[in-house]
Amino acid sequence: MSFAAEPYGVFVDDLVTALTGGTVREEFVYPATTSTPRLSAGDQYLLDTVRLHGIADGSFKRFVLDKDYSLDSAGVISWLDTAASGSGVPVSPDPGSRFYVSYETKPGYKRQTLLTDRNPGSILRTLSESFAREYAVLSRQLETIYRAAFLETAENRDLDQVAALVGITRRDQKYAAGDVVFSRTTPAPADIVVPLGSLVSTADVPPVTVETLEQAILRAGTLSVSIRVRSTLEGSEGKAKAGSLTVIHRPVLGIETVTNPQALDFRGGREEDAVLRRRAVRALETSGRASTRALVGALMTLEGVREEDIGIKEDHLNHPGVVRITIAADLTEQKAARAVELINEYKPAGIRIQHNLKVSPPAELPVDDDALDATEDSSSSGAAAVTADSIWTPVAVSLSLMPVDAALTSTQKAQIKDKVKKAVLDHIASLGIDDPVIHNRVLSKVMEVEGVFDVALEIFDLGVAGQPRRKNLQPKLATRPQLKEENLTVTMRGSLVALDLDVTVTRLDLRTIDDAQTELGRVRDEIITLINTSLAAETRPMEITAASLTTALEGSGNFTVSSLSFKAEFLEEGLRLKQSDVSIRVDKDQQPWVRVVTVADTAE
Repeated sequence: MSFAAEPYGVFVDDLVTALTGGTVREEFVYPATTSTPRLSAGDQYLLDTVRLHGIADGSFKRFVLDKDYSLDSAGVISWLDTAASGSGVPVSPDPGSRFYVSYETKPGYKRQTLLTDRNPGSILRTLSESFAREYAVLSRQLETIYRAAFLETAENRDLDQVAALVGITRRDQKYAAGDVVFSRTTPAPADIVVPLGSLVSTADVPPVTVETLEQAILRAGTLSVSIRVRSTLEGSEGKAKAGSLTVIHRPVLGIETVTNPQALDFRGGREEDAVLRRRAVRALETSGRASTRALVGALMTLEGVREEDIGIKEDHLNHPGVVRITIAADLTEQKAARAVELINEYKPAGIRIQHNLKVSPPAELPVDDDALDATEDSSSSGAAAVTADSIWTPVAVSLSLMPVDAALTSTQKAQIKDKVKKAVLDHIASLGIDDPVIHNRVLSKVMEVEGVFDVALEIFDLGVAGQPRRKNLQPKLATRPQLKEENLTVTMRGSLVALDLDVTVTRLDLRTIDDAQTELGRVRDEIITLINTSLAAETRPMEITAASLTTALEGSGNFTVSSLSFKAEFLEEGLRLKQSDVSIRVDKDQQPWVRVVTVADTAE
């Protein structure tokens, strides 16, 4: 903003100062382009009379001496930083704007004027206040005119006129309106945002398309959210029947279905400024047809193509005049052909486009890197299809879950596993070109699923061997991470294997303060801790034997093991081993659990 209305008081002060011999509105540019800003009166100014104002953050601002700026004895103006101001955060004018200084001078510097009465009620001040009022009104009117010329600030009729420059008109009651419901079959694990301007169509040919008029949030734990929409077609052609709006142009992560419970009608009012402004901005981005934003905007009109699915690269040094476009989305041959048409239609003149779209026949002759490196015909143009190994970086994810309740039924475990799979698949699917797979973000998505207590997570690139599996994964250049369901492994560690132990020990610390049973209780607690720690550290699958359990108890300073035997029970399978010390195998989806420990002392 390079113009802002000035208040009435500023005009009064400047008029009175000017009529009584002062200096008003010395103009300077911030930041100084040539020399340091210096008052024309030099050292002849009166410090207490200095007033400095300008524009800061797009609004009028009267700056404060020794807080925002300083003034030395020679009349040089210096803007302060945080350290120099000493009181609060200093404010400086907007870069490129002008600021103005008004002040009185010392007696004798200027010839004394005949007008000197500045007191309230005097003729001089009364006239100054009358003129200042008109100046203030005119200044406010000029600001309104200035704001009316820009898309971001114009309102009402002014916005209609600005939007008309790019061929956009305000929609009114002639456009059908109603409500659509975005929903899912299970409660949302977190808040899901449905963006303003989302497009929904019918499955008919030709389709009826509507646009959401507001941003809505499907709250965590809920199943649906209703949003106001308006048709993009005027008249009866834009009236959709009940239940016919079912196609989402740009999928929203977490939303499964959409529909309109009632038919659209013409009860909608006049289109709001914010909605009209957003449509005009989008039209402006694509109207130039000579920028990367125009290409992105055009390609986003294709169903199923998001902004994150489009990658545009330019290399002005090695490949001048060449723009590489990667579209990481599953497109049919018809949609791919339409994408090529849009690229040719919206690309800048004289620029060659390389893309990864597979169309038959190709739009232009193929272009390879060798030809680009050797010699580039600057006069050639068009869209060239290049052969790419893949637009995807295939990844695999392995999860080992610990449920909150270890005694879950098989049905409950299956439900948790399905929710975890969907959360991970949806998160990876939301990533765009060159977006890394962040280990902690995937972990947080899993922990948001109700019923998950702990998780061990591994992520790896299927095309790379011997890589760290518990770190972030960066996809190959100009590709998008892809996780297929067959490459997602989810195991549940909640299938309990109960262990009942009989242990005979020799206590090493015989300085008994409590009775023997209390001392043996402490030994029992230590045995449970040592065995659980050892079992948790072992990798699955593993073998549990009497010898391995005895080894886990070695190193205690309180006792030594004289004998140890155990029995096992597979709780979920309902299998109990009657024979003692049978070697058992524990797989990834099983969790050993020390249920009972009976401790005896060899001295007894």
